[in-house]
Amino acid sequence: MQQDAIRRVRQMQRRAAAHLSPQPSHSEPVKPQQPKPQPQRGDPVAAMLSRLGPDRDRWLVLGLALLLYREGADSVTILALLYLLF
Repeated sequence: MQQDAIRRVRQMQRRAAAHLSPQPSHSEPVKPQQPKPQPQRGDPVAAMLSRLGPDRDRWLVLGLALLLYREGADSVTILALLYLLF
């Protein structure tokens, strides 16, 4: 009975690994990545936003830092959150 349970666990692990890393099919063409537009050197806000990109976690941390700033939170806490962004 224990051997059967071990066999099922290993089978589920193989299925999960196959699901998490699917094999690329050769029938789909690979799309080349488009270069990101470079911000102007004189605009630090645009430079920061371009570094953030579409990553939702970074936007969440930035939003939290902004909320804490507006509520008058400790500046060290806000700086620590901003440090996580870079």
